[in-house]
Amino acid sequence: MMEETIKRINELYHLSQERPLSEEEIAEQKELRTEYLKAIRASVQGQLSQIEIVEKDGSKHALVSINDKKKELRGLCKNIRKNLSEERRTEAEENLIREFVRLAKILRCSKVLLYSSLPDEVRTDKLFEALRKEGVTCYFPQVTMEGLKFYSIQLMEELLPGKFSVREPIGALDVRIDPNEVLKGESLLILVPGLSFDEEGHRLGYGKGYYDAYLSEHCSGSNVKSVGVCIKECKADAIEGWNDGVPVNRNDRMTDLVLFV
Repeated sequence: MMEETIKRINELYHLSQERPLSEEEIAEQKELRTEYLKAIRASVQGQLSQIEIVEKDGSKHALVSINDKKKELRGLCKNIRKNLSEERRTEAEENLIREFVRLAKILRCSKVLLYSSLPDEVRTDKLFEALRKEGVTCYFPQVTMEGLKFYSIQLMEELLPGKFSVREPIGALDVRIDPNEVLKGESLLILVPGLSFDEEGHRLGYGKGYYDAYLSEHCSGSNVKSVGVCIKECKADAIEGWNDGVPVNRNDRMTDLVLFV
């Protein structure tokens, strides 16, 4: 992906030496350069996080702590979400319903994996109802010792508080989905929550690693797409005073696309 970006940047540069670029080409050039710089910054952050400083007494510490940067960004995003008005929460919910249902229709998905929303997350209860009306089967996660497992439900009332006080499918769990078994010709969407995202799909989660592990194991197929959802105010480059993008390390998984709502 980055090779294609660099190639196109070079093409536009050489083209600009031959003639003035059009407004569309100038806008594309700016967007590609921004994308390239973000990728470079994320790469440098990851490399710096692996460098250790050795003191005279033999003690070691990281030159840059990615975990410290994540902690800082989590605090900023939690504060932003905490102070959102009810009108803004409703707007984000409606934006998610419109965009996710549209995406499910375009990809002709008969099954989707949702998350059960916490009070300060983009709500998914009405999204569930909208998808059910379209004939889409919805699955919700349960946290187990082996990681996340997704089960289908018929009513939101089937979700009860489980680990970390998150609502989970509890009781008679007969229908579990394994994305690795999605048939050729079918598409499966996984809606992924997070505190912050960027345009490239880098994600800041809650620090437990459940979704990173799940995406690593189950999202290798081209017919399984992960979709991040993020409050617009928590987009990494939209946060006042924050200029470092989403901090990432080698275990973090990107989503295929992000809905900024």
